[in-house]
Amino acid sequence: MRSFGWIRQAVVGSVAAASLMGCGMLGKLPVKVPVEKKDFVNDAKAALDKLKGEYTLVKGLAATVQTKVDEFLYIEDGLKLGKVQWKEFRNELESCWNTPFEAADNVQAKAVSIQDAAMAFKNQTALHELQSVKDSSWNAVNKVKSCPQATKENVTGLPKKATDEAKAWARGKLEVLNELRVLAKDEAPTRAKALAPAATDAVTKVGTQLASATAYLKTIEQMGDQAATDATNQQIAQLNQLKSEAEQLVGSAGGDAATIGTQAAEATKKITEGFVAIGKRK
Repeated sequence: MRSFGWIRQAVVGSVAAASLMGCGMLGKLPVKVPVEKKDFVNDAKAALDKLKGEYTLVKGLAATVQTKVDEFLYIEDGLKLGKVQWKEFRNELESCWNTPFEAADNVQAKAVSIQDAAMAFKNQTALHELQSVKDSSWNAVNKVKSCPQATKENVTGLPKKATDEAKAWARGKLEVLNELRVLAKDEAPTRAKALAPAATDAVTKVGTQLASATAYLKTIEQMGDQAATDATNQQIAQLNQLKSEAEQLVGSAGGDAATIGTQAAEATKKITEGFVAIGKRK
């Protein structure tokens, strides 16, 4: 008689396997959900770098003004200017200085590297020589029309047959003065006033990133991803350092802004006193 035992064994085996799968013993290995990697530091660092860059540009602008004031007031010995009518030349300078600002047409501004300026933040000397400061100053001066005295061919007060040396000297003074009328009277004090609000804005942006990182940390701690937790804790430590730096700049921005504003006012005073001195020359 033929045995059907093999059939009984197969059925029993199939039922057992189905029972195991139904109970979750097979096919349900633990699956780890990947944690999204988030960078909170980059935006915070960008905000602080922007503030440092603006800080550098403002200080560099103030240094530029001081340098150009000295350049304007200095009159070299041994110049062959001929018989200059100094009072008339002084009037020419004053007219340039008092020319109202009028927006220039079709001027393509130079790109100013805030990142390069930020890298020079700790420098205390020669800030006026930074390319970013030069480009920023150039943009400020050229966004308004030059005073007419700085662009006309013949300078009032020079002899009718003035030498090339005399013409170059007079035009040079007017060009520097035209720059100063923008930088000392408008750009320096305006940007100095904007420094403190910019510092406060940077603190706010860094604080926002810190709050987001802290909230995200609580989420991934519940998910049990130790690597992501450690990485986020490192970012939080960096953010706290950035926040501390930004807060320090908030503390110094107000005083520095006042100092730069005072320097611009003093520069203006020196220039107007220089007009008087030039008018008394013989």
